[in-house]
Amino acid sequence: GTSLLAMGKNQPEPSIEFLENIASLVAISLRRKRAEEALKDSEYKYKLLTQSNSDVVFIIDKLGRLLFANESVKQVLGYDPEEVIGKSMTTFVSEKQIPEAFLQLGSAFIHKEVNGFFTQIYHKDKHLVDVEINGKIVGFNGQMVGQGTIRNITEKKQIEARLKFSLDRNKALLKANPDLMFVFDSSCRIIDFHAETTDELYVKPELFLNKTIDEVFPHEISQMTHRCVNAVLSTGKSNFSTYELPMGNTLRSYESRYVLNGKNEVLSIVRDITDRKLTEIELEQHRLH
Repeated sequence: GTSLLAMGKNQPEPSIEFLENIASLVAISLRRKRAEEALKDSEYKYKLLTQSNSDVVFIIDKLGRLLFANESVKQVLGYDPEEVIGKSMTTFVSEKQIPEAFLQLGSAFIHKEVNGFFTQIYHKDKHLVDVEINGKIVGFNGQMVGQGTIRNITEKKQIEARLKFSLDRNKALLKANPDLMFVFDSSCRIIDFHAETTDELYVKPELFLNKTIDEVFPHEISQMTHRCVNAVLSTGKSNFSTYELPMGNTLRSYESRYVLNGKNEVLSIVRDITDRKLTEIELEQHRLH
């Protein structure tokens, strides 16, 4: 029989063209392998970078399907990243929000970004989470996709609600307070005030705001105010004074308590004690008679 060696020797040698084709296929295969490895390396680095972000980092296609989400999706929405891949964004919004969600997605692809979009999305356990969404359109794996972040602002909204409640309550308390209030800086400049009505004021606000006490009130009262304000600023302790001011045709009596209001400001709480003093005088006269 014919040996394998003889058969090999009798086979025609491959042509140069055939060898060039083989080499070309090998080169294409190597390039594809290197590209795939580079893509995997790029995706790995992207995932690595996004894992340190406390916001949800996501990639979404133009149909609203999620292509990627970092580990923060577990903390913010209760899902493992693998659970959300391929899901439509409609999974996370109520039925009535779906039109608005697609409107925002379409707008993002038209304008290439979306900034400060506030909405609510569903957690895995079905409670709503207040979020802020920001993003832009980028190229990813040969297609244009939306890349963005989802920030949980539930705590921020709760703080804002508590702050609004506190401010509203303070306004109500101020409105119910009959006393006058003035805020002085370290130079005894009047930088703010509160009055139930401007009729109670010695002069109109435009004549005393951002002016020093010396420019507005009589010398004796301004000097007394300087002493009290300086004492409060230097010691941190409250101070007290009484004085009289002509209001129309009447000489009215006031008492003022000075308290520290921040590092370099003093709040003066002024009460009209005219009626009280008149009552005290009448009682004293009645006692003497």
